[in-house]
Amino acid sequence: ILSYFYYSTAKIAQTQAEMQKERAERLANENKLTEARLQLLQAQVEPHFLFNTLANVTSLIGTQPDKAKHMLEKFIDYLRASLARTREAESTLGKEMEMIRAYLDIIQIRMGNRLRYQIDVPASLNSLAFPPMLFQPLVENAVKHGLEPKVEGGTVTIAESASVNGDV
Repeated sequence: ILSYFYYSTAKIAQTQAEMQKERAERLANENKLTEARLQLLQAQVEPHFLFNTLANVTSLIGTQPDKAKHMLEKFIDYLRASLARTREAESTLGKEMEMIRAYLDIIQIRMGNRLRYQIDVPASLNSLAFPPMLFQPLVENAVKHGLEPKVEGGTVTIAESASVNGDV
């Protein structure tokens, strides 16, 4: 009876350990799938913006070369932030805000005074781990669907807490 008891106890412990191992493997696979989905989303979003920006620079070269140069400089800032981020598996809120700032600088050149933006994220939050590409589609949609159609434009505000008063 004692032998059977010890054998059963060992068998139960072994089964529980195998279940925990399988659960850990499943979670790891789910994390990999989530990361792959985020990379796919990034691959879909960025080319659209890149080609539109290059087309805008091309159209400005002949008529407004200084503006084209300024847009190209901001585009380089955006690419630096974006490429540095794609080489890393994770991002931080600070890196994402750096990329959003570069993106909004480019759009501001195109929209002129119609686009204003304010990013008020405390420096203490910059090192927080943050999913890559979470903010950019939100900001792009806010500009494209919220501000571009308005003749007067508006303001994009990113802050710890922001109130909405007709702006985005």
